[in-house]
Parts: sequence; C-alpha cells; structure tokens
Amino acid sequence: ASNPLLCPVDNPEATYAPKDMAKFATKNPVFARPLDLRKIPLVYVPTFLPNLKMYNEASTHAGFLNTYPDPDGYIRRTQLVVVGADGNLYPSLALSTAAAVLGDEIVVNMNERQTFNSIAFKKSGRHIPISPLGMMEINFRGPTGAFQYLKAREVMTSDDEVQIEVNRQIASVKKSDMLKDAIVFVGVTAVGVFDMRAFPFDSNQPGVEGHANILDNLLAADMLRH
Repeated sequence: ASNPLLCPVDNPEATYAPKDMAKFATKNPVFARPLDLRKIPLVYVPTFLPNLKMYNEASTHAGFLNTYPDPDGYIRRTQLVVVGADGNLYPSLALSTAAAVLGDEIVVNMNERQTFNSIAFKKSGRHIPISPLGMMEINFRGPTGAFQYLKAREVMTSDDEVQIEVNRQIASVKKSDMLKDAIVFVGVTAVGVFDMRAFPFDSNQPGVEGHANILDNLLAADMLRH
C-alpha cells in the first residue's frame, strides 16, 4: 500500500501466527517502547509456515529459515531475529541452535527507533555484532565441503562404518564416532529441490551449509564486524 498505515499488518484476516509457536520466541525482550507493527523498519513476518504439530510439541527450540540475498544474488549476511504477527521476536535456526548448544538464553534489546540495540547471550554476556536492523555479517569458512557431509541414508543404516569424502578422498569412518557430540543439520543437496544458494566462495552451494556457517560463527564468536 502507498500509505503504510493502510498495510494490513494488524488485520487478523491477513496475518497468521500459530499459537503453538509462541514458546519458541525470545524471552523477555527489552523494548524502549511498544512495537508498532505498522511502522517498524525491521523484517516483519505477517504469516509463516510452522513445523508440524508433533514437532512443535516435542521441541524446546525452533528457528526460522529465510534468506536475504544482496542485489547480485549472493548471500553475505543473515537476519538473526524477525518480528512475528503476534508481536513476538523469533530467532533464526542458527541463533536458536547456538542458544541450545550453549545452554544460554537470547537477550534482545530494542530502542526508541524500533531497531536493535543489541542481541546477546544472557549467561555469557557476549554480544553479537549486528546492524540496527539485526543483520549479522557471515564469516564464511570456504566453498562447499567446508563442513563434513554424511548421507542421510547412511545415518539410517545399521552399519557403523560409513564412507565419507575428506579432502576429495574417500575414507571409512565409524558413524558413532563421527556423530558423537556433533551438531547435525539435516538438509538437501539436490539441485531440483531449489535450495542451492549463492555464497561468496561458491555460487551453487546447498542452503544447509549456510546455516552451518552462521552457527559456527556464533559458537566461535568470530563473525565479521560491521
């Protein structure tokens, strides 16, 4: 709409926020003033596709999957928190995973301009370098294969010994050793599923590796600075 006041962001017929998703929102965000969903400059999600109910009920953490490419089509940064139609702030998949792994809580502080002052981890007090709109510059680890891949069908087999590619060589490893204490993202790598993304080191890289890069940045605290 030409007039932002006419955008139906608070119209229940034009928005959708599943009630069972609210438990995954950031806890006790600090607002300098109440959010005005009609005027905020942040990424706002009026409706989204939730997980299946059985997954929501069983899960303690969840995160969104969105991409925001630059004009040239390459993804160089990531949105860590979005605003839902219910006014809650929801973390990305990587940020939610980092909080779960660290046993920490995400703390979001917003200012009078309705932008981000900070996004941090509560226990450690560590702040994540972000733009006022909550974007984090990604410190990519390299082209496809920077993180170890394991085929889903091999995870589901009873054989403990599996074949993986290491430095372009095939190696045999024990699946139990490889997955012990590991953080595993389940994704797709086939071109036909349309989740191949353009990242700085590789213009045709599986989207799941983008999440791995972001999570690794958050855990290692070596993301790029604005």
